[in-house]
Amino acid sequence: MADTRKIIKVFLASPGDLSNERLAAKTVVDEFNKLWANTLGYHVELVGWEDTVSRYGRPQELINQDLDLCELFIGMMWKKWGTPPSLDGQYTSGFEEEFERSIRKRREEGRPEISLLFKQVDPDLLNDPGDELKKVRAFRERIIAQKTILFETFTDVRDLEGKIRSCVTNYVQRLRDEEAKKASGASQVQPEVQPEPKPIESTKTSGETPLSKRGAQFLRDFIAKTERDPKQEPIEPVEVARFRLLANIIQKSGNDTDPLGVHDANLLFFPAVAARTKWKRDDRASESWP
Repeated sequence: MADTRKIIKVFLASPGDLSNERLAAKTVVDEFNKLWANTLGYHVELVGWEDTVSRYGRPQELINQDLDLCELFIGMMWKKWGTPPSLDGQYTSGFEEEFERSIRKRREEGRPEISLLFKQVDPDLLNDPGDELKKVRAFRERIIAQKTILFETFTDVRDLEGKIRSCVTNYVQRLRDEEAKKASGASQVQPEVQPEPKPIESTKTSGETPLSKRGAQFLRDFIAKTERDPKQEPIEPVEVARFRLLANIIQKSGNDTDPLGVHDANLLFFPAVAARTKWKRDDRASESWP
């Protein structure tokens, strides 16, 4: 049986002081895939700078190519800000370039989803934070002031595992719900609107049809009457007689070749004659009474 699981790429961004936490995140994702990939139909692939294949080019630019393929960005920060990704670029750390690139892509394309996690810092370090921690704190304050991303904090590796698990599970569940909703909407077939029936129109002249105009009009009225409530408007015997007379006018080879018998003809003819006064004849000789 072919594997039809959808691959979800998640980029894990952080400076180098969170190596244990990066390993913990990898363990959580592996556990998620083992337990839920087959059931939910989604396989999560964790991507980070350590997964980028070595080749010629600015290292951060190569990492960015992997970043652009991801639909979920998880950023982790603690005490270190990182080192500049280029000699003359605008960014002061690889994390900053990855984050700003993801923010820009989210605004332009609607993806990736972005989550931020800050590890709690020992209060004693805040008395003399140093340049790198100052940059981390300034970045955190900027996130708070901009009010566009809700970040979370964690205390240790075990606490982080729960945050990563919730982040990944929540994203997969939302994605699954959205795709199920789209599939449900696409499967609903709109009922076909039937056109209103057109009234029966006579397109032939009296010389082109065996029925007179009055006979043709009688048939239209008779058919309409049969579609109405018979208790409110019953069909009269004389109408049946006239209908059978008109039907007997049209004959085709192979269809009902036997003519009406004498008895049936009398039953039809005399009631019709008695009712002739109800139907005014057209003076035109080309039009017969029926």
